[in-house]
Amino acid sequence: MENWKTVEGITIPMLRRNKQNAQDSSSAAYSAIEFNPSVDEKIFERPADKTSPAQ
Repeated sequence: MENWKTVEGITIPMLRRNKQNAQDSSSAAYSAIEFNPSVDEKIFERPADKTSPAQ
């Protein structure tokens, strides 16, 4: 973990490197982190039923 930044009083890594069999396998870089963001309640609504007419 690298590139540590303090966000809202919490220090977190903005870059994470993953290894597999001692070889770099992937990495994740974060450009922004937000704790407890407000979320639109509509994304949790159940979608309308899509019923097709009987044939």
